[in-house]
Amino acid sequence: MMRFAPAVRRAAMPLVVMLIVLAMPATVSAQKVVIRDTSGADVHFPVVGTEVRVALEGAGDASRLIVLYRPNSKTSVEESIAIADGHATWIPSNPGLASLDIVDSTKASLAKRTVSIRFAETSYVGLAVMILAALLLFGGAAISIRALLRS
Repeated sequence: MMRFAPAVRRAAMPLVVMLIVLAMPATVSAQKVVIRDTSGADVHFPVVGTEVRVALEGAGDASRLIVLYRPNSKTSVEESIAIADGHATWIPSNPGLASLDIVDSTKASLAKRTVSIRFAETSYVGLAVMILAALLLFGGAAISIRALLRS
């Protein structure tokens, strides 16, 4: 039997734990969150201020839709919407990432989905910042190359 030094065992422990976790079978859920517009067409990227309908596809008794804007952030905002007639009517209020969680009456999660919410129109302030950043970046690179080639 081979014996390893304590330092080698300590260094190998996270790798062993990761391999054990990856070897465990994942649970497959037949339920998924479906987002559709008012005409019934699928929506992949909702738009701020535009009404969409969120529903649970598959078996399950959903009672609430919990929307978490900017998940895993210190500035996250949570919104709770009741589900009636099998779907919730949701109007996204903030652009960026949002985590949609459909829960039942016991607050157990039935299905989750993360979506990217688009701006309703072009952000001209954001466009101006990007143009300014490009000018600084490429202008600085041009000045550096000119100074390098002058030497």
